[in-house]
Amino acid sequence: MYFGNGAHENLAELNPGFAYIGDVNIHLYYLRLPVNLWYKIVTVRSFYVFAGAGLYAARGISGNEKGAVATYGPIPTNEQPVDNKIRFGDRSSDQTEPTARRYDAGYTILAGIGWKDLQLRPSISNGLSKGFPGMYANLANSSFAVSLAYQFPRVL
Repeated sequence: MYFGNGAHENLAELNPGFAYIGDVNIHLYYLRLPVNLWYKIVTVRSFYVFAGAGLYAARGISGNEKGAVATYGPIPTNEQPVDNKIRFGDRSSDQTEPTARRYDAGYTILAGIGWKDLQLRPSISNGLSKGFPGMYANLANSSFAVSLAYQFPRVL
């Protein structure tokens, strides 16, 4: 599946005589292969509920960050726009290009309701590894999703 993760980063670095303030949105898009096991409970006629869990592996496809940053000090600067493409792979040698890890892996917990072949599936996913190489923070992908799915009849 084509899957998007994102974050809103609001940061401030305050030192005597100097301040750095940023407000940036980060969007990362992956091709994700989920493998889930779930248990279906038949309830009333064609309605049912289910719950499950599983693992996923993903490969980064594209990403960007947009927003604004400003510095304040002896000479204040105007707010500067941020509009960068995020690269997937190892950290660049000059460390100026935003970089995310090429691969991600994690777990998913899901539950939902179904009627005949239609399903409504809310799920929570969390990455198991740090998503940004070289960063001091331990940031991993995390998401909440709601899917509407149609299950095609099995023909055997």
